[in-house]
Amino acid sequence: MATLGAEAPRCRFLKLEDEPSPVKIFQLLSANPGLVVFGGLGGNMFLEELKRGAVGTMTGFGFPEILVQIYQAFTAGRLDEATEIFYRYCPLIRFENQPRINLPIRKHIYYLRGALASPRGRFPIADLDTGTLADLDDLLTRLGLAESLAKPSAP
Repeated sequence: MATLGAEAPRCRFLKLEDEPSPVKIFQLLSANPGLVVFGGLGGNMFLEELKRGAVGTMTGFGFPEILVQIYQAFTAGRLDEATEIFYRYCPLIRFENQPRINLPIRKHIYYLRGALASPRGRFPIADLDTGTLADLDDLLTRLGLAESLAKPSAP
């Protein structure tokens, strides 16, 4: 990727989602400082990716304003504040990124926030089970995010 970025100057933007992303971001930027690297992976390693030179992240996380707060604090040189915000919401980032149900969880969050008319996904995505929905509700409540949710009508 570093070589490609050097040989094709228009190919210098990269969304890196190959784990371990922080190490690979550092290696890429060491080999080619002209690259512009974004993290991904649902924001799981966002803080560490920023520390290694990523310029941001590209994820569908259900509360993008939280990622913006982390980014703004980090780029303003307030590492302790960025770290505090990131660690506070890590449980939600982790929960939302469960394999095979990450998209249904994200859609459900967007539904609760009033951005989607229905949380239902297209086949083959299944609806979330009641236990997962209860765990999500508990997590949103404990993080103080439940109060800001829209009050959706039943789908």
